[in-house]
Amino acid sequence: MSRSNLATYPAVHAGPSYAENVARAALALAAAVLALAPLKSNAVEQEHVRMHNTTELYRLANQFESSMPSQAAELRHLAGRD
Repeated sequence: MSRSNLATYPAVHAGPSYAENVARAALALAAAVLALAPLKSNAVEQEHVRMHNTTELYRLANQFESSMPSQAAELRHLAGRD
């Protein structure tokens, strides 16, 4: 014979009445449905801007490579700096 284990609600979080348990479950459901995605932190936004600026510097360096190689090298140096 096999045994089946039933998943039960922990008694620690259970209220004294059925209505209280239903209300707590409804509140948890509402909180899950209405949960918003966390906002981007300022550090993440700054990292995105920094990556964009670095990409732009490399793009400019590629444009200047044939006409002004020293300028292109300087732009690559600036882009590689952290």
